[in-house]
Formats: sequence, C-alpha cells, structure tokens
Amino acid sequence: MNIHIVEQPEVVVGCAAVFTLPSPALDHSGIGHLVEHLVFRTSAVFPERHNLFALTSLTRCKMNASTTGNKSYYFAQADTAEDLLLLIEYLYAGLMTRTYAARDIEQEKSVIQHELAFYAKHPAYQKQSQIWRGDQHPDAYQHWGGLPDILAQLTADDVYAYKSQYYQDSAISLIASGVTVEDIRAVLSKVQTNISVEHQQALTHPKQPVIYQPYTRSDDKQGLNQPRIYSWWLPAQYQRSVLAQLPIWQTQWPELYVEEELNHRGKFAIRYLCQEKESPENACQESACQESICHEDECEARAQKFAGWFAGQVVTDEPQIPTMTQFPECIQALLASGLPVNDKSVTGSLQSTAPKLHHIDQQEPANISTILISQLIGEPHISHIAQLPEHQMLKTSAIDTSKSSMLSHQGSPSIIQRFTDTVDCECGSYQPRTITQLLDDMGDKEFLIREDMWVIKIKDIPSETITSLCQSSTFWAPRVQGQLYTMGVFEQDGLYYVWGAGDRHPADNMMYIQALIDNAKTRYQ
Repeated sequence: MNIHIVEQPEVVVGCAAVFTLPSPALDHSGIGHLVEHLVFRTSAVFPERHNLFALTSLTRCKMNASTTGNKSYYFAQADTAEDLLLLIEYLYAGLMTRTYAARDIEQEKSVIQHELAFYAKHPAYQKQSQIWRGDQHPDAYQHWGGLPDILAQLTADDVYAYKSQYYQDSAISLIASGVTVEDIRAVLSKVQTNISVEHQQALTHPKQPVIYQPYTRSDDKQGLNQPRIYSWWLPAQYQRSVLAQLPIWQTQWPELYVEEELNHRGKFAIRYLCQEKESPENACQESACQESICHEDECEARAQKFAGWFAGQVVTDEPQIPTMTQFPECIQALLASGLPVNDKSVTGSLQSTAPKLHHIDQQEPANISTILISQLIGEPHISHIAQLPEHQMLKTSAIDTSKSSMLSHQGSPSIIQRFTDTVDCECGSYQPRTITQLLDDMGDKEFLIREDMWVIKIKDIPSETITSLCQSSTFWAPRVQGQLYTMGVFEQDGLYYVWGAGDRHPADNMMYIQALIDNAKTRYQ
C-alpha cells in the first residue's frame, strides 16, 4: 500500500484519511457500487451490520465513499488521531474482506435498488441512464451505479472475483493527515493479523481464475426510433478546458452535451443529441417511411455541420485534479494534494502476496499545451436513447428482529462500544439536505410522510435513551435488511428527529421506529 502523509491547512481541524483504488465499471451491473456498500456493511474484523450508521449518528466522526467509472474513494474524519486510526482500521478491514453471505448480498442489493429508484425521480438521471444503455461503443460509459435489472443478477461469487481482482493491497493508496506512517502501518498489520485463517487463505491464495466476468445484455431494439446521439471520446487531460468553454459553445449548439465524469478507460464523452425537428418546414409531406428517412437525413446534416465546427475548436491539455465536492473540505484537500508516484519514503512493507491486478491504462500527464480537437477525434459513434425497463424492486420480507441482533467477534468489543466507551457521544450531528423541505413543512406535527421519505419528531426523551437506541442493531434493521435507501438521526433546537429516504413502505418503517422509541421511553422512565 502507498501511504502518503500531508499537512492540512491550519483552518482545518481534526484528522482525516482517504483510501483510493481502481474500481473500473466493466458493465451496467454496478458491481463497484455494490462492493462499496459491502465495505461498510460488514467485515471479518467488524461484523456488525450497523456500524456505519451508529458511528455517524453517535459521534462527530464522518465516513463515506464514492465510486466513479474508474475509481473508488473511502474517507474518514475524526477529532483525534486515536479515533481516526480506529476508523482506518474499520475501513481497511472492509476493503480486505472478500467473502460475504448471500443474505448480505441480497439485502444490500435491495438497498441499492431503493437508491436507484430515489435517483430515478430526476429527469436528468433518467436521460443519462438511457444514453448510457443505448451506447454500444467500446468506450461507452458503463453505469457504475448500476441498472436495476442487471444489478439484480449479481452474486456473492461476482463480489469475490471483483474484490480479488481490484481490491488488492498493492493497488490501494492512503492519503492521511494528523497521524503518522508508523501508526498506520501498525493498524494495517493488526487488521491482517485479526482476519480469520480461512479469510487470510482466500486473501493470499485466491481461487483460480479470479476474474470478474462482465454481464452482457441484448441490444435494446426499442431505441431505434429515438433521437440519434453522436459521440466522441477525449482523453481526461482535456476535460477541464472543454467544461470551461462549454457555456459559450452551447449558445451556438444547445444540443451539445458533455459528460462530466470519466469512463472506465479514463476518457470523457462529448455528445451531439440530434432531436427531430417538429416545425412544418422541416417535416416531410410523403409517407411515414419517407418522413423517417427525411428526418434521419436532416439529423445527419446537422450533426455533420456540428462535427465540422467542433473539429476546429482548440482545447488545452491540463492535469486532471480529482475533485469530490460532496466530500468534506479536508478530504478534498487531501485529494488535491496528489499522491507522489513510487514514493519510497512512505510506501509501507505491507505488500499483498496476491497476484497483481490488471491495471487500467493510465496516461502520463502532459505539459500544458493547446491542440485542435480535429487532432484528437475521428468519426463520431452513432447511438440512440434506449428505453429503460420498468424499475422492479427486489422483494424484501418484513423486518425480522432476530436478524438484527448484535454479533460478536471472538469476544472483542464492537467498534461502536470502543468508540462510545471513550468518546463523549454527540447524537445527531448530521442533518441530510434531502429532508430539509420535510422539516420546513412539518410544523408542529409529530411526523410527516411525503412520497418515499418520512421524518419523526421526538420530544421529551433523554439523550442517553437516544444513544442507547442508536447503539442497537434493532434500530437500524430497516436499512440493514434492505427496506429503504438510507436513514438517520439528528438533533435540532433540543429535539431529536429520525428520518428515512428512498422507502417503498414509509408508513410501515416509520411505525416500526416509532414503536421502538415508545418502548425505549417506557423502559427508561
């Protein structure tokens, strides 16, 4: 593992760390996205399924992750070095765990199905998914979030193969501040020691072959009469220049669309969306078949005109700086610091004995220079907007409290206990933006449900009762067992709020949580 310690600006308080590793999207299944969820769900060292939610609700610690088309980022932020090292231990154990029970796979797939349905409410997301699904070019974007019908097919064997291929210790980089390299090495070594004998054998002697097999699908014939899309792919180092000029370009070519993310090959797409003209002067007056040909010819002519103009534009070769604007400022600062190549002074000796992974081709950053786009592109690739199948949720049974009991691991205290025994709990430090409108509309009501979101207001309850609830796995059963996308607790103006989002059965899950709260109030009175 490559470990890089950086100095944070004085305005940044606390300690922070971020793991980065390659996680290419090889198909539309969202395998990298599923693996990201599983890293937080459970591990061979910290098996409790509700660790993430309890820690982020009970403490000032922050943890999260993001997966793109070619990379994954896992971050942690804490007030002290001791706390950060415990979070690094938790994350590293999740990164190194490869074997999961089928039930864990199915329940987390259900969570992601709720997440995808939550995003699918937005037209822009739907349009992007349709563009990606209809594209058959080798450089076409693979939907790293996952398309529901293909996500549903993933198995525990797929997860094992993918993590064995890409989640290798030698492929992981860790950028941190507020801790020392020696302390980090001690934590990583501790995780490797604590992993069970069976898992350690799988880690060092993986089954052969351990190659993830991408899922294929039949072509979407429904899209053939949809608007045509002309696409070109450019290397990553020209993206900043293109995005800077995009507003000006779009005043002349409103049909121009630029992908803001990199694909699995480290490129980005520039697209011309050729919508059919509806005006009478552009409509054919003959048969439907001839009208279709006429529209196609007009579309081709407009696209050729755009291609000629586009080829004459100038772009600048600039280094690609990773930015994850959804992450805290200190994590963005760590990523912006960059990671030196082959930094021998901070590269630890904890190298994995697993076979080396197949690295994605990476281009060396070039000196800043300008170039005509015509020197970078050839003929456009033509595709169509695909029809997406109806979103089908995985079937989940009613909440089973027997499945949410606290698990122990060789008699060691859970990470929640280790934190709450030493850290003053500050329940409810995180308030999501997604439910801001619900809070504004809630008024004096004790609860509110809107579509797939809900919120409960809790009055007259001691903080220690809320803490006890958040420590229990039973409280987080709706999320752990795949009933909804996400849930949490926060405090505002002396009141506590419990919320859920991406929930197909909001009334049922809200009533379940309300019953736990009522029982806790009675028990602690």
